[in-house]
Amino acid sequence: MRHIRMPGRPIDRAPLHRLRVLVAVVERGSLTAAARHLGIARSGVSTHLQRLEDELGVRLMERTTRRRHLTEVGQGVYDAARRMLDAAEDAVHVAEQHLGTVAGVLRVSFPIDLGPPLVTPAVEQLCRRHPALRFELLAGDEPVDLVRDGVDVAVRMGIPTESTLLMQRLAVTDEILVAAPGLAARLDGAAPADLADAPAITHHVESRIDPVYHHPDGREVRQTWGSPVARVSTSVVSRNLAAAGVGVTVLPELVVADALASGQLVRVAAPWRRRHLSVYALTVSRQRSPRRRAFLEALRAQLAPG
Repeated sequence: MRHIRMPGRPIDRAPLHRLRVLVAVVERGSLTAAARHLGIARSGVSTHLQRLEDELGVRLMERTTRRRHLTEVGQGVYDAARRMLDAAEDAVHVAEQHLGTVAGVLRVSFPIDLGPPLVTPAVEQLCRRHPALRFELLAGDEPVDLVRDGVDVAVRMGIPTESTLLMQRLAVTDEILVAAPGLAARLDGAAPADLADAPAITHHVESRIDPVYHHPDGREVRQTWGSPVARVSTSVVSRNLAAAGVGVTVLPELVVADALASGQLVRVAAPWRRRHLSVYALTVSRQRSPRRRAFLEALRAQLAPG
C-alpha cells in the first residue's frame, strides 16, 4: 500500500490515534485517567506514547516518579494535535449539521439547585425531540474540572470569575427574600433592615456575601440576621425549610419561581433584592457541536420570560 507523501515527514509517521492518546494524557493528567477516558488498558496508553516518540524521533514527555510533563517540543506537538482533533470533530459536526442529526453523548455538569428548574426540563425536552441523543448528568456542588472529567457543558449560577474556559451568559436572576405565606403575612410591609430578629435560614457562605439590598428606586440598605434558626449548605434545603414555615431565607428567583407561582412561598420585603446572579454555561472549546448547541438552546428556552 502506497502512502500519500507531503514535503518533509510522511503523513503516516504520527497516526491520529496516537496523537489522540497524547492529548488525553496531557488533558486528563495521568495514564490511568487517559486510559479510562479512551476505554483502553493503561499499558496500551504507555505503549502508544512510546511508539509515538519513536515514530517522531523526539521525546515528548519527561517522566518522574510522581508525574509527567511535556517537553518543549512535546508542548508544540500537543498544541498541533489538539488543533487537529478539533478540526476532525468539526468535520464530523459539518456532516451532522447537513443531516440535521443531533446524536451522541453529552456530558453535563450543574449544581443541584439548577436541576429541577432548568437542566431537568431541558433534558426532558431534548430526549423527546432527539431520540439518538444521550446524556451523562453530573449534579453536584463540588468544583468540576471540565478537561479532566470530560465535561462538554458546565451550567453555573453566580458571579462569573476570570477563567480560561469559554463562557456564554444565559440569563440573570435576582436573590430575593421568601417565606411561607403565614410568616410572610406577619412580616408584611417590612424592609430588609427590619428582619434582623425574624426567624432566618441562612447559607453557610452567608458571611462572605455583602449583605446589601437594593431597591428599584436606587436606595440601598444593609441587613444582617440575628441568630439564624438553621444554617444550610444547599438552596434545596433552604427552600424546603422556608416552605415549611421555619423561617425567611434568601434564594435566587429562578430556584423558587415555581413555588412563588403556586403560592407555596411568598416574597418578603418586595421589591428589595440582594445580588444579581448570572446563569451561564462553560465550555472548553468553540467546536460547533449540534448536540451542545441544541442543549444551550433548550436552556435558553427554559429561561425565556413567560
